[in-house]
Amino acid sequence: MSEPAQATHETVAAEEYYRSLWNHAVDARIIVDAQGAIRDVNRRAECKLGCRRLELIGAPVLNIVWDHDRARFRKLLTQVLTSGRERSTSGLHVTTQSGTVLTMDVNMMPVERTERTDGAMAVLLQFGDTTEKRHMEQQRLRSERLASLGRFASLVTHDIRNPLAGVKKTLERFGDRPELQTSPIAQ
Repeated sequence: MSEPAQATHETVAAEEYYRSLWNHAVDARIIVDAQGAIRDVNRRAECKLGCRRLELIGAPVLNIVWDHDRARFRKLLTQVLTSGRERSTSGLHVTTQSGTVLTMDVNMMPVERTERTDGAMAVLLQFGDTTEKRHMEQQRLRSERLASLGRFASLVTHDIRNPLAGVKKTLERFGDRPELQTSPIAQ
């Protein structure tokens, strides 16, 4: 194999390897250009958002951010683009194709200027889905409340049962007395 052919083969193999790593990442990842347009997404992002890669590329990234979080997201993205420093936020809401709203932690990391990004700054967005974690936390809180209510009911039952047991015992003793076995005296 000639040297240029070998270099091309190695380049293709390296691209396939890195594309595989990109697509099999645990978190959803999106690359956004300086204008806020989506340039690339991994498979996890496709699954989370319910859209195919080709539907997302070129679209404004703000389209996936919930209306109420757009200003905060835009501000952070602008900070990353102007400062070149990483930023993070939690509790960002992202809408899926089906209309479901996911709660995400987002890391925004600047990507070096390259020929692929036409010399402009790009930003890698890494989305960690915390929707399920928050749901589980809410279930845990509900369970704790129910357990607390159960303990309270048990204490109330215990506090009522003790005096009632005394009353019952007294009534049983009265029932054993022969003078109380006769019919009541009419007045």
